[in-house]
Amino acid sequence: MFYGEYFHSIDRKGRLILPAKFREVAKSHYIEKFFVTRGLDVCLFMFPEEEWRTQENKFKSIPFTKQQARTFNRLYFSGAAEVDFDTQGRILLPQYLKDFAQIKKEVVIALDSEPVKYTPIPPEEVLSRLRINFIHSLEVLRNDLLEIYKHHQSTDNYIWNVSGRPAIMNKVNDFIHQSGKKIHLSVWDEEIEEIRDSLKRAQRRKVAISVVHYGEKKLGFGSEYRHGREHTIRQQRGARRIALEVDEQKVILAHFLEDGSSNAVWTTNKGLVLLAKDYIIHDIYTIRMAEKFGEAANEIFESH
Repeated sequence: MFYGEYFHSIDRKGRLILPAKFREVAKSHYIEKFFVTRGLDVCLFMFPEEEWRTQENKFKSIPFTKQQARTFNRLYFSGAAEVDFDTQGRILLPQYLKDFAQIKKEVVIALDSEPVKYTPIPPEEVLSRLRINFIHSLEVLRNDLLEIYKHHQSTDNYIWNVSGRPAIMNKVNDFIHQSGKKIHLSVWDEEIEEIRDSLKRAQRRKVAISVVHYGEKKLGFGSEYRHGREHTIRQQRGARRIALEVDEQKVILAHFLEDGSSNAVWTTNKGLVLLAKDYIIHDIYTIRMAEKFGEAANEIFESH
């Protein structure tokens, strides 16, 4: 049905003009829909819909192992795209197929009605083709993430999740490194050593530091307040927490469960930042009242 070899170009919008003879044959046989997929030798294969369905049926009858079937399906069927030509005989190829076939500008269209015989592709060639597709996908993802990151720098409406203790402590240290004026911190003994050096460097930069301790350890600098009710609070919560507010600009709130799991959120939302700051300052006032009024104050606090 289709024969010949033709040279065409991709236009500025990435469209490929199909040969007039091709369009005539397709029209005379009432073919409106085609499928394009990865082929051999860094080429693309295009089939009329009827032939494509035949290829699918042949594939289903081949006694592949499950792993072989999955591999072939990924390379051949999963990467297929349905296309049709517009009134000017042009089709739009997906970018991932153009990347696979290394199509930049010029295209050779070889028409042949005979089905192509399948021969195994060398593993390195398979991996090379897959790598091209993955790199393209990662570049698209990278650009999208950069846009999100740039956008979040100019807005305070996002709340970001952080999972896992190492990532949380890294973010806490980053916030301390970025401090310029004042830090309000609520922290337990188990986490204090991991941020001690960062706090010490902040103190050398003349950053004012106010710390509420849940435990016995001391920093030896800044304004320190020992909570004193850590045992009761730990029993009630079943967890430890960090609250860190920096320069009235950002806050991170972390939760460390006794089973080792942990999670946190951080934001630059002004309302939440000030709320966290007030929470820590409230703890400081509570501690100072307990120091002044002793057991009477503690009895009041423990009854609420």
